[in-house]
Amino acid sequence: MSIPLQPLLNETLAGRAPPSPPASPILSRNDQNKAPEPSPATTEPPRKRRKVDFESINNKNDEEVWNLPDSEILDAIRVKWQADVYDHFTPSLVRDLSTTPRSIKIVLTCKFGDPRHHSSERRRDAKGSFNTSNLASSIKTCVARDPSRAALIPLPIASAGTIPYSEAMHRTLIALRCASSKRPFNQVEDKWYRMEVAMLRPGTTVPSADTVARDVQRLYVLVAQEVKAYFQRRARDVHGVVDGWTAPIAENYLGAGIVWEDVGKIYAIDLEFIRLTDRHTGDYLASQLADTLIRYLHLLMMDNAGNCNTTAVCLPKYISTFRGTLARGRCFTHIIQLVAKAVISFFFKQAKRKKVVKSKKGSAKRTTAPSAPVENDEVEEVVLWEDDPSADAEDLAMAAEIHEPTDDAAPTGQDIHDANVTNTIRSVAIQNMCALGVVISAAEEKDALKIFPKVAGLAKKVHDSRPTHTEFAAIINNPATGLSTDSNTTELARRNATRWGSEYQCLRTRHILEPAVDILIADKNLKLSAYAFNTRQKTLATELETILEILELPTKVFQSQNRPLIIDVIPEMEDLDYALDATSNATDQSNVTRVAAHAGLLVLRKYYALLDECEAYRIAIVMCPDRKLQWFREHCGWDDDKISDLRSLVVRRFTESYKTSQTPTAPASHVPASSAASKSRPADRFRRPAASLNTSTSEADNIHTYLDAPLCEPTTSVLEYWTLRLKSSTSSIVSTPDLARFALSFCSCPVSESHPPQQQRLSTQKERSRKTFRAQMSLASWSEAPFFDLQATVEALSRQIRPLRAGGVEDL
Repeated sequence: MSIPLQPLLNETLAGRAPPSPPASPILSRNDQNKAPEPSPATTEPPRKRRKVDFESINNKNDEEVWNLPDSEILDAIRVKWQADVYDHFTPSLVRDLSTTPRSIKIVLTCKFGDPRHHSSERRRDAKGSFNTSNLASSIKTCVARDPSRAALIPLPIASAGTIPYSEAMHRTLIALRCASSKRPFNQVEDKWYRMEVAMLRPGTTVPSADTVARDVQRLYVLVAQEVKAYFQRRARDVHGVVDGWTAPIAENYLGAGIVWEDVGKIYAIDLEFIRLTDRHTGDYLASQLADTLIRYLHLLMMDNAGNCNTTAVCLPKYISTFRGTLARGRCFTHIIQLVAKAVISFFFKQAKRKKVVKSKKGSAKRTTAPSAPVENDEVEEVVLWEDDPSADAEDLAMAAEIHEPTDDAAPTGQDIHDANVTNTIRSVAIQNMCALGVVISAAEEKDALKIFPKVAGLAKKVHDSRPTHTEFAAIINNPATGLSTDSNTTELARRNATRWGSEYQCLRTRHILEPAVDILIADKNLKLSAYAFNTRQKTLATELETILEILELPTKVFQSQNRPLIIDVIPEMEDLDYALDATSNATDQSNVTRVAAHAGLLVLRKYYALLDECEAYRIAIVMCPDRKLQWFREHCGWDDDKISDLRSLVVRRFTESYKTSQTPTAPASHVPASSAASKSRPADRFRRPAASLNTSTSEADNIHTYLDAPLCEPTTSVLEYWTLRLKSSTSSIVSTPDLARFALSFCSCPVSESHPPQQQRLSTQKERSRKTFRAQMSLASWSEAPFFDLQATVEALSRQIRPLRAGGVEDL
């Protein structure tokens, strides 16, 4: 297999210590992750963070948000800021009591504290945002005064209008547009596009579709060389992400990506698409990845399937510096998906499946808790779908409405894994809650299992039946229906079997449009009475919507374009644990809802326990200057022994792989006051000690010094905080390069196996050749990376192409 990036990745990491044996497991919660039986009461419940609805905050006026803390208001404002220019400033709020009503101003202050760079301000409730062109101009002036600032905060990109025309530039932009926007190559044949080009620059020759395809291949090879050079110059840790399950397309690929930090920002690219030609066992996947992900591989993020566990175990055979399960990350969004599936399984009657399970001889089951077994590492399954003979006519009628036949109806490997987890945990949850006297009656179970068939079936009926859709639209538009004016929802959301969030939207939209739904179902001519809720089903639907809403918020956060950090995974799991535990113990909830919440809790705690196999989750939190070891004591209730174990882990990891010879190997010794006084004048013993700012770099750049220092609230993000200390350019910040490299390596770890450039990459593979598919998808992500230089790429392409002649083909 020819892989252009292999020359970059064939060297062994110099100076990297060999992996040490794993330390004793440290549980993330006081041994509660053993799939425990729930207790009716909690003596010391963990602290619950209030969920923040940023959209709601932004829609309120200054008076309505006056009592909110500045941090929440600023976080909501940052959601609306998309331009890079805001990274140069520290935002703050100024509250004005002299106006009626009271008002709030947003002030942007230069992060470098340059008094010549005046701050900018505007009213919070003013329409629009800051003038980004003016901000960009002021940034250029600020950087011109001190060019070293450009290394910390990149300059804004020049507007496209300043780019001079050349044939090479035109062809480069067309190829990048096709790659980045998933456009077909034959878009250049569109007559309206050609008219647009002729209007903007008469006489311009537009390349043909075949020429565009060749240009994409050329750019792929050219930019791949810059990828190699960039990571060779950088010479620091990167993280791998692996995604790509068996799918019913022309060929199967394993997408190998890289995530890393650069000047305080997280970047992600598709590095290679590996064609899979054998069974997807863990050892086979490891051998394939070894050809691509070798140098500087710090953490490998994968989903939670068994063959991914085996991949992490086998990878050190091929990559000696990889630390095995210590560096195996678990996709957090996949964990939330599994929790949601466990909850939903109590409200949706699935088709029965026959399974033939074949396990490797000698393979052992790893179990983190007696009541929540973990799947085998190697399992081969044959799944046969069949109808459920116990279903009544009404069940089958509604099931037919929501189970649409597709070409890819056969379950994938991930579907099989998810179903195994859901079915196992479901049975355990029923047994645990039954022991506490929480039993689901047959009538309640029957009502619960019809919730989603009724919700999703009605939504499909309304969308697919023209008379029904027309009648429902008329009811929605009738003011007498009594719909709330606070919502713009006018349609029932349809269920998508591959996205659990669609179930939440189904319930939510039906709840919002309930008055209209009741009127629609009451129309006897439409024959929709089978989709009506009885009294108990209305209650169950409301309770289920509440649980799914708890899972919806972290899903949105961790799938956002802002690239959430690994430091937020454990805090979010703590919040989910609290909410699900409270729901399962709430006596005012229906029994089936409590059991479903407990099933979700067992899934969450199962994978919470497995996170302890990976050191990155805990070390990343410790390397947050405002959290450190104290966070685990305050939020997880850890005792001194667990804190001491974690400290030993952090110190050992830093010493093994990040400490240089100039850094002290032990904590800085503190000279007793009496001893110091004996070697100086008597009055010196009463003088104020020297300020910590004067600490030498070697003393400050020590893990013990950092851990013993008090917490501090950084004025920037965690990544920016450590980037400034990687090579400090100011007198007010002490350079701590070893600690900075250590912190950046762990705090930049990804939280999910997928990143935005990877999304939807498999959807159009069927129409493309293997080389074209790989080139187009890789080029799309590379063009957004910091190493991509448009002008240099154009110059390199100009040396390889020939002028276009009539018809948009190259001259021979």
